[in-house]
Amino acid sequence: MKAPRGTMAALLIARTITPAGIPTIALSGLLYGTHSASAVNAVCVDGNTINLGDDEDCDAFLAEQTSFDISGTDLTVGALETGGVHLNTGVNGLSTFDDNVNMDGIVQIHEAVVNIGAFGGSLKAVSGANVDMDGNQIHNVGTPTAGTDAANKDYVDGVVGAGAAKNVEQDARLDGVEAKNTEQDTTLANHETRITQTEAKDVQQDGRLDGHDTMLASLDTRVTTNTADITALDGRVGALEDSFGDLGRTISQNRTEARQGIAAAIAMTTAPMPSAPGRTSWASNVGYFKGATAFGGSLAHRFDFDEPFAFTAGYAYGGGSSHGFRLGLAGEF
Repeated sequence: MKAPRGTMAALLIARTITPAGIPTIALSGLLYGTHSASAVNAVCVDGNTINLGDDEDCDAFLAEQTSFDISGTDLTVGALETGGVHLNTGVNGLSTFDDNVNMDGIVQIHEAVVNIGAFGGSLKAVSGANVDMDGNQIHNVGTPTAGTDAANKDYVDGVVGAGAAKNVEQDARLDGVEAKNTEQDTTLANHETRITQTEAKDVQQDGRLDGHDTMLASLDTRVTTNTADITALDGRVGALEDSFGDLGRTISQNRTEARQGIAAAIAMTTAPMPSAPGRTSWASNVGYFKGATAFGGSLAHRFDFDEPFAFTAGYAYGGGSSHGFRLGLAGEF
């Protein structure tokens, strides 16, 4: 077995002595070794110490022994078995007792516990093993860096405090969100009410629009009818306009003829009674009335009667087709 420096001395060496050139290791009353000069194996027991020497004379062996410090020395020892202890070769080769208790790492643990000090290196528990502190505390744990590191109270308190502060902050934010949700619920309720009212109004408007559609359809029919009537009326109005034109022309013509007739009447004066029977008298005149001019003449012939009696005739022309005639009798009694 090759022991790490200082490990065996801390845990198992009660007294360490060395005769000239012979390494010694005290293992609580048992030691086995080989003399470096004679190559003779020897075991010597002195009190609670087992010593290595070239013979079994402990006194002679002890007379030659000197102190030996193995704290800085690597020792290589072959396999050793004595009683219930089994020593194997290799690093940390002290393996088991007869009750099969695993001895790996016990050297450092024993030194730390007995001396109430510190030990270096790493300790590893086998899979499924537990560490029972029996109500005691572990002190001076550093700040964890890896996910599997242990955490100290300050670190945990800081994390918990930060979490608690964040929880308070989140509670305040959640309260704000809940208040906003309540406000939004009220707003949504108002919107739903207004939407319901709008939908009712839409239904009402739909009914009115349906009525308007019916009225528009009726109006379309009436407009179509009125369009046809207007077309017919246009024809009638055109005919009426033509009639008015004819009437105007007729009125104008009648007015012209009337004025010509009046002028002709003025021009057709009765001839005077002849002075004696068998004689004929005449008269001629020109008449004018509102732009119309006419000329005319008349005759009177007296018959041979006891009393004056004459036949009269007259003619006048007012222009165009305006001719006037007159026949009459005149007398005296």
